[in-house]
Amino acid sequence: MGTFIFRNIKRIIQLILGIVFTIVGIVGIFLPVIPGTIFLVFGMGLFVRTLPFLSLFFRLPGINEKMSKRIEMRSKILIILSLWFPYLILTFSTLYLRYNFSFSEFFSNKFELFSFLIPVIFLFLLSIYVLRLRSLAQVFGVDQKR
Repeated sequence: MGTFIFRNIKRIIQLILGIVFTIVGIVGIFLPVIPGTIFLVFGMGLFVRTLPFLSLFFRLPGINEKMSKRIEMRSKILIILSLWFPYLILTFSTLYLRYNFSFSEFFSNKFELFSFLIPVIFLFLLSIYVLRLRSLAQVFGVDQKR
């Protein structure tokens, strides 16, 4: 009974996160500040893990072979830079326009400090996840262990 409830809660959380990532990805298509593609990929990965009928698409012979290829470190670094670079540009331009790089004013306002740290923590965890990936198949939960 306990594992059944835990499994369903885990599925619901993954489905909600998939919806959130997909919405952020769609917004990122139209806003140049947010990298939309990576959020769409992670959202789709969560959907595939939650909804089993979607994983059948990734098990087709041609698609499965392409997704099982190893992700190079260069590609991972480019993904991480595409996550961090827009955020850092936006943050430092905001600091310049609003505070003239007066960090003492910025750090004295707890709400603004909190609104700065939450995305940093999120991006840091997402960067660790990207570095640990072996292939795209692992993102979508169809990774075949060899």
